[in-house]
Amino acid sequence: MHRLSRSGIIAWEWRREFPFRAAEWIKTDALLREEKMSGVLFVDECLPFLRHINDLCTRISRHEKPALRVIITANHAQWVPRIKAPELFKFGVAEKISELNDAEVAELITLLESKTEIRNLVPAKFNSLPRLTRIERLRRRCQADMFVCLKHIFSFQSLDQILLSEYAALDETQQDIYRLVAFVEAACGTVHRQMILRLIDISATSVKQRLDELEGLVDEFDIEPAKGLYGWRTRHSLVSRTLTQYKYADESEVCETLKRIIDGVNPIFWIEIKMLTEMCGSEWGINQIANPEMRIELFRRIIKMVPTERVSRHRLITALIETEQFDDALAEIEDAATTVRRDPPLQRYKVKLFIARAQHQNGLLREDRMALLRNAERLAQDGIERFPHDKRLYLAYADVGEAISRISGDKSVLNHALSEMSAAAQRLLDPDFAEQTTRYMRRQGY
Repeated sequence: MHRLSRSGIIAWEWRREFPFRAAEWIKTDALLREEKMSGVLFVDECLPFLRHINDLCTRISRHEKPALRVIITANHAQWVPRIKAPELFKFGVAEKISELNDAEVAELITLLESKTEIRNLVPAKFNSLPRLTRIERLRRRCQADMFVCLKHIFSFQSLDQILLSEYAALDETQQDIYRLVAFVEAACGTVHRQMILRLIDISATSVKQRLDELEGLVDEFDIEPAKGLYGWRTRHSLVSRTLTQYKYADESEVCETLKRIIDGVNPIFWIEIKMLTEMCGSEWGINQIANPEMRIELFRRIIKMVPTERVSRHRLITALIETEQFDDALAEIEDAATTVRRDPPLQRYKVKLFIARAQHQNGLLREDRMALLRNAERLAQDGIERFPHDKRLYLAYADVGEAISRISGDKSVLNHALSEMSAAAQRLLDPDFAEQTTRYMRRQGY
């Protein structure tokens, strides 16, 4: 981005504290083309806004030479199941950067040897090993995973001790603020001043004093000053997650804190709705709670607070199906369809619900289970017709075919589902979906 900017291309980095509006960037592309200029937009950790990015890329790719280019990053494990616009693959280039090749591992060791300031950060035990031994150790022990390599070199375990010692040196009020900001940042992605003031007993007049005391640990930045919205953040997401791991180790305290956040939300502010959405999807939010009934209670609280919020409804339905509360799951699907209208995930969950009932509900005869699976088949086919770009509906259709084959021996539905998956993989251009399709077909002996 820096090099592009210096070469005359206008470069923007979108910050996750603000809403992503595809329509505004579509206008920006039009203005750039009109002025015969070029621009690039960088969106780091793009997944919470992927639907809007899909819209943007679909629209600007209609032009033979778009003036705006988009660079996005995402965690690979979370990227794979998401729905991506075919244009991302038709006109874009995907790079997987989690692993280092042999030459890059060797270059990493060369960097340590050539830069004294970096070498001084590395434990003497690693530095004292012969060069070839260091390269081989990183290549084999770390499987060339970039983060694991760096952690092995720098002994990042000591980072925990540094953060905890730093925390211990604070007074009780400073600790309370620091740990809460870290927790909200890890669980909800975004923290703003008013949310913290609602959750902890500090006066608005003492905010500046507290921030001065926590300088370098908690920073404040502008979001919408005219509306009194100021963001707070720790130095890095790794810091917030590390503190959360140690300072919120009690699951009941995590649950109670999340309840207080939900109950204190003001739904007229977009940033607070965004916090609830992040809370549902983050591994440090509701997902870190092992007790399924606690998770279900929290999802219900969010739905009560913001009935039109989709993600919490999706997560609730998934949790109910996983705990075999089938009647409740069906009721939630119907209520969600009425409140927020049926979308691809709701269609998919209904298919999964019928499969789960057919496979796990007690007291059913074989013909009853087949009837449920035939319902699932019709729902899957209807979903594919209505939402042809949702790759997970094709996978759900294949799951129906597999369940029917297992109970009755009839493979016709499975064969048709695999045929639909194969055609969709060629149309959607998603390499991960193509790989999933290939694995599924191999597993079934095709």
